[in-house]
Amino acid sequence: MEVVSPASVTGPRTVRTVLDDLEDRNRASLTLHLRSVVEDDPTLGPIPLVGRDKELSRLRVLAETVQAGAGRSLFLTGDRGVGKSRVVAGLVEELAREGWMVARGQAHATEGGVPFAPFADAFSPILSEIDPAELQLLAQGGARDLASLWPPLARGDGPILDTASGGGEARSRFFWTFSHFLATLTSSSPLIIWLEDLEWADESSLDLLHFLVRQISDKRVLIVALFCETEMAPGARLRQVAESLDRTRQARRMEVPPLSLDSTKDLVTRLFKVPSQVVSAFADRLYQWTQGNSFFLEGALRGLVETGHLQKVNGRWVGWEVQELKLPVTVRDAILIRVGRLSPEARKLADLAAILGGQIPYGVLKATLEEPEEKLGP
Repeated sequence: MEVVSPASVTGPRTVRTVLDDLEDRNRASLTLHLRSVVEDDPTLGPIPLVGRDKELSRLRVLAETVQAGAGRSLFLTGDRGVGKSRVVAGLVEELAREGWMVARGQAHATEGGVPFAPFADAFSPILSEIDPAELQLLAQGGARDLASLWPPLARGDGPILDTASGGGEARSRFFWTFSHFLATLTSSSPLIIWLEDLEWADESSLDLLHFLVRQISDKRVLIVALFCETEMAPGARLRQVAESLDRTRQARRMEVPPLSLDSTKDLVTRLFKVPSQVVSAFADRLYQWTQGNSFFLEGALRGLVETGHLQKVNGRWVGWEVQELKLPVTVRDAILIRVGRLSPEARKLADLAAILGGQIPYGVLKATLEEPEEKLGP
């Protein structure tokens, strides 16, 4: 993508002309945002979005409200791999056709100490595309305050001030400058800020998130923050932020459930283009294997195709009688990582469930684990 420089511009630049150019570049790069979520699987082909009408409908209502000029925020929760990102990607595909701008960022477990990491991830592509002089125009003279998101903005002007720790003037100025920048940025087109895996975000990012949610009520900004609640400690900072904003009704919360059995059948039918009656028994087994988790479900199908248990013969998919599942390495690794985070007591229960199945009679549980009754619950 080409960066606009003053030398390439004839005549004075206005906020309007700068935003027009920026929106064109954002639309051109939107494919990169979606490719990592909805790119055609090399083994399975394009994965259809099924069973998410309710979630998409609610997101569309929020987007319509934002389009009309009132900012909205949503915490999207659900188990890891359940399909939260795919739901948001389905919305973003629609919003892109309506001229929305997209800023997508992600927190990473190995980068928990990097200040403002998911916001830097989301906005550095936007900030890097704007000429410094034009960014000063959009930030109302405070472009350098945004160096916490895009460090090159501080080049030649001394060290970047510490905006990540505690309070302080620098931190406050950064927060307010960023809020004003968003107001200018969205004066011509609405913006969706799509933040993923926030259970791994650092405290500075969560503080900024809390601040922005409170400031966007009159801005055309939709914030969608994704996290896996089951992987957070009871007193986690993100839990406090979400509860605070939920209590003041400044952010909504929606849980994405696993796919139902009917949705699993619909996915298999549409993905392989086969009649539902042909794959009904197979879809039942697939659902029992994966419990409707999208990541496991797609991984299971990929593994069956790669091992040849499902294959195309004379233009038709065959092999639906398969009785065993061999998980791909990526799915096995994801399961092992999650199991590795369990407490010793929870690990015992997981080992028992792996042997006896997902539903364990209370009497068997009590006899096998040899734990005090008050610890097992009623």
